[in-house]
Formats: sequence, structure tokens, C-alpha cells
Amino acid sequence: IVLTAYTGYRAIIIELSEVLLETDARELYMRFSTDGGSNFDATGYSFAGFTLGDSTGGANQVFRQSGSANQIGMTGTIIGNAATEGIDITVKLMNRTNTALLTKATWNGAFIGNGATPESYLTQGMGSRETAQDTDAVRFLASGDNLASGKYAVYGLL
Repeated sequence: IVLTAYTGYRAIIIELSEVLLETDARELYMRFSTDGGSNFDATGYSFAGFTLGDSTGGANQVFRQSGSANQIGMTGTIIGNAATEGIDITVKLMNRTNTALLTKATWNGAFIGNGATPESYLTQGMGSRETAQDTDAVRFLASGDNLASGKYAVYGLL
């Protein structure tokens, strides 16, 4: 998602909805770009987050953190990809145009897991790129896979 049209805003909110992954049991990742999305940084991220599921799933509590990752891990590898599953998530990007500060992201989301019984999950967290930069695009991708479909909206905060 290219964000060059949003330079006048102090923060950006991105809402992803009805996102389905191509393959079952994958994690949603996020990466940043400084060249309008031609290239995305694949090193130097830190993040901390948790995913909490209902009691029907085996992995109903997932805590994730890394001080040196190739992307921001947002969910754990438990998102389902059936037509009735997928993820809806809201991401807030802060300090993204200030080259003296790290770009920070927070997220809140909900998804249905990959178990045989529909499993409800909540995910929350925070991540950043460990380099101060002008972040002008963001990419959402799945671990080892692609996003099959979904919708998004971008909002600027003054």
C-alpha cells in the first residue's frame, strides 16, 4: 500500500478486511518501504504481540516477540484460509515521515483459526523498524505464501 499521498498526516490508520490467505495455518507479516513500494526492507524489525483464542483451539495463547526480525509478525501461524475464515485487522503507523524517529506500528485484529472447529482469535501488538526512515509504503504478506483476497482502507490523522 503506497502512502505517498498521506505525507501531511501525523499518523495513518490502515484497515484490512475480509483478508484470506492462499494457504491454511500461516502468519500475517508487515514490512516497510522507503521508495514508494519498489523495495521493502527485509531486515531490522522488532515486535511484541500476543494472540488469544477461544478454548476450542490448541494454540489459544500465542506470544510473539523479536528484537531482530525480517518482518513484523502479527498473528502466529494459525490463520485459517477457508471462505468463512480469514482476518480483519486495523494498523496504526506513527512517525512514518519523520526521519529522526523510528516508524512504529500498533495493531488490533480478529481472525478465525485453521482448526477443524471454527476458532475465534484476537491479536494485538506493536512493532517498529530499527532504522529511522521515511516510510512511504507498507506491505502485508503471509508467511511463505501470498494473500488470496481482501479489502483495505487508509485514513490519515492530522
